[in-house]
Amino acid sequence: MTNLEQAVRRSSSRLQVLVVEDNVDCADSLEMLLTVFGFKVRTAGCGKEALAVIEFFTPQVVILDVNLPGMDGVTLAHIFRQQPDLAGVPLIALSGYTKDQIEKLHPELPPFDHYFLKPVSNNELLRVLIEAVPGVWREPKPVSGS
Repeated sequence: MTNLEQAVRRSSSRLQVLVVEDNVDCADSLEMLLTVFGFKVRTAGCGKEALAVIEFFTPQVVILDVNLPGMDGVTLAHIFRQQPDLAGVPLIALSGYTKDQIEKLHPELPPFDHYFLKPVSNNELLRVLIEAVPGVWREPKPVSGS
């Protein structure tokens, strides 16, 4: 086990992560990766599903595809920023678009804390999640279902 993997396992034991991704294979892969390292993960395939998930699951980090069906990820990120429980939660953009392309398409300054171009390196993503832990720790709401 690498030092990064050991650090992730120590840091992730109670961290709740919401993955909003319309590509089922990508969402499933992220969920499996994060679950193996001890994160509590919920997934949503679109903005409407994500808004339903946050009714019963308060993420401490959100990994968000920018190009979602219906409501795009930038719009959803702005909605999350307006929610009292999510206002300070790190938002990680995961997209086929670069940060510059996203900002050109959305001049209102998308509220993402980190940007990753697909495909994202597992180590880079895990490193960002570790760094996010101390700044967002709060007692999570109980999780309904599995």
